[in-house]
Amino acid sequence: MGIVVDAISGGDIAGVVKNNIDKPLDLSGKSCQEFFDGVRAFAGSTKITVLRIWSHGATHYADKYETPYNKGNIHLGRDQIDADTIGKYEDHLKILTPLLEEFGWVELRGCQAALGSGAKMMLRMADIWKRDVHGSDRSQPLMTWTPPVKAAKPGLSTLVGANFVEYNDQRFRRR
Repeated sequence: MGIVVDAISGGDIAGVVKNNIDKPLDLSGKSCQEFFDGVRAFAGSTKITVLRIWSHGATHYADKYETPYNKGNIHLGRDQIDADTIGKYEDHLKILTPLLEEFGWVELRGCQAALGSGAKMMLRMADIWKRDVHGSDRSQPLMTWTPPVKAAKPGLSTLVGANFVEYNDQRFRRR
């Protein structure tokens, strides 16, 4: 069995994660490439069973009309990955592919990653990583998932319901 990696991208959420999870990997402020290079260095030769990416997602437009935002995404440092920009980051995302166990998965623990076109982003990630990618279309307060959690599976064209493991599940070992 591989390891669980809790990787943080967001200085303002680092304290919360560090106070609740043993041995998180703080990659706050790192670009997409630096983030996944950091995950690779941390894992070394050990396969990853679960990678939890603790980050932010932009959840609304900052306009005076309070326009609803329907574009799920994740932030890795200054980089915002969404359905429109994922191609730009594909080479960096591929860094993760050989690190994941055969039955491993990735959790996008940022707000509204699966919202609207975020489903397309997650499906593309699943195809790149050849593993399930989990996320929610709702805001994620602090350390728990706000259901429903959805899964992108390689080769599928829509998200499906996901089973998930909470961060404190003792069945998984951390490095």
